[in-house]
Amino acid sequence: GRRRGAAVGRGLSLALGAGEVLCRLFHLIDLPLGLFVPDRGRRYALRPGFRGKQPPMGAVTINSQGLRERELPLEKPTGVLRIACVGDSFTFGSGVPEEATFPRALERALGERLRVECLNGGVPGANTEQELLLTRDVLLRYDPDAVVLLFVENDAREERLPLTETELTGAWPR
Repeated sequence: GRRRGAAVGRGLSLALGAGEVLCRLFHLIDLPLGLFVPDRGRRYALRPGFRGKQPPMGAVTINSQGLRERELPLEKPTGVLRIACVGDSFTFGSGVPEEATFPRALERALGERLRVECLNGGVPGANTEQELLLTRDVLLRYDPDAVVLLFVENDAREERLPLTETELTGAWPR
């Protein structure tokens, strides 16, 4: 039940964390040129429609909404539980194929019992404020039933974006 799910979640987080640390230490991950575009609010975003390669994982595909995600309709299909996963390179899956990312692993685990779609809202190098803006500007358009934030210690670094009271309280028009 819950204990098993919590244990699986902790194990997955530790494995992802250890993998990224090793890759960064040994410079095994190079982001493909052209992956990012400037963004007024978030400083940068994933380039919609981008297709490239990231050694050693191979292909990187960014959908029309600027997510490392397959093309999905904004309107959620009837009977589907939709979860938006947001975070930095851990969520994006730097260094791993799309099918090995956290959102795909969560989708497979939950998919044994439910019809579920887990959206990959990971952006390499993003901090929590950038993740908040991505959630508001892009992920909420998909009408998720839940939002999962994969938080890593460096997400709270000092680089702050100016946020209004409305943005901080979450009172955004949908």
